[in-house]
Amino acid sequence: MEANRVDEVVDERIAIVRAGVDGLLDADLTRLSGRELVALLDALETQHRRLAAADARLLAEIEERGAAGEFGRTSTVDLLRVRLRVAPGEAKARVERARDLGPRRTVSGEALPPLLPATAAAQRAGTISVGHAAVIADVLAEIPAAIAVEASGVAERLLVEAARHEDPARLRRTGQLVLRRLDPDGVLDRADVIERRRGFTLTPARDGSAIASGRLTGEAAAVWRTILDALSAPAVAADEAAAPSPDDRSAAQRRHDGFLDAGLRLLRSGTLPDSGGTPVTVLVRTTAAELRRPDGLAQTDHGAHLSIRRLLELTGDALLSPVVLARHGAVLGLGRSRRLATPAQRRALAARDGGCAFPDCTRPAAWCEAHHVVAWADGGATDLANLVLLCGHHHRSLGRSDWQLHMRHGRPEWLAPPWLDPSGTPVRNTAHHLPEIDFTAVVEPDTG
Repeated sequence: MEANRVDEVVDERIAIVRAGVDGLLDADLTRLSGRELVALLDALETQHRRLAAADARLLAEIEERGAAGEFGRTSTVDLLRVRLRVAPGEAKARVERARDLGPRRTVSGEALPPLLPATAAAQRAGTISVGHAAVIADVLAEIPAAIAVEASGVAERLLVEAARHEDPARLRRTGQLVLRRLDPDGVLDRADVIERRRGFTLTPARDGSAIASGRLTGEAAAVWRTILDALSAPAVAADEAAAPSPDDRSAAQRRHDGFLDAGLRLLRSGTLPDSGGTPVTVLVRTTAAELRRPDGLAQTDHGAHLSIRRLLELTGDALLSPVVLARHGAVLGLGRSRRLATPAQRRALAARDGGCAFPDCTRPAAWCEAHHVVAWADGGATDLANLVLLCGHHHRSLGRSDWQLHMRHGRPEWLAPPWLDPSGTPVRNTAHHLPEIDFTAVVEPDTG
């Protein structure tokens, strides 16, 4: 079938799906009986689940081809995050589901079944949901490596059958029962399982705080228990002559403060490797306008917000470097930096760009390289007006892509390829910066 004919067939099928959805949205549901409504719910859920199988097939093909690179994205997850405006966690889950349930090919192009063939078939038929598929994949990942080859297929088929009668929460309990039956003593490759499940995450909250979660190995747990035991003991009065005052912090608050203390001690130690070519420093950006506001805000290089009052309190610590930006983002002040040496340039670039300057890239400054807008070989100078931060992916791919980079008002701007944006509108990456909100422009309602 010719390429244009394939495009027509795909367009026709999308049009049929769209027409079907339009028909459901416009249907007069008031004329249906209760049984008919529930029958419609069942039928709609089945197709909703089958669409998830189509999504996995499509994403598997995008992943196989590396199509994200054509749009300047670092991965399929990054493409979904920007193109579909979905949360990073959802994008990652969809791509991982596609790797488990989507079709595969050998290096020579021969078709291979999905990694989880029974689960993929059940989702294609609409008998299990995305939640069921996620539980099945999680449980199978916990099967000890020593018996995985023999047990995984049987366990998968058993869980798929159970999913026809159980919701994901009950299925997870069934999965744990299966694991206990496979390894009744809980000793097969236990260290290997713990190693695979290790992880630690700091999830940023809207107010600038963060939620810590994860699973530590025995070694890491022992290290941090020892550190926190030493740094989270109840405080005692510094003045021995004064009457002792109880530490009113909870145990959890003391552990938090000990965790912070440990981090500060590590930063002061000078033993951390350089971050992006400059010694590790907590960089905080603000603008001249924010400094003048009584409720002004500053932003760290990881997106947390500080009040200007708190910023001024913390500038006495050599670990924190305040940087003041002009309205267009040009650097006005570099804290205590007195000359434009390489570390100062790195701090200035981190303050101005915040991280990778490519549109919608969220990689932090510590992961980036300083790129000459006008190449050094072409006479480009190594100064702020000709430097921009780019992550490794966008630094390597810039010369091979049709994106154009130039500087305006001392900040990098991009022109997308004409096939992606025919309007030719310049864009900047705003992912690392405070939104520019002018509250003075808000008109108060007339109460008279």
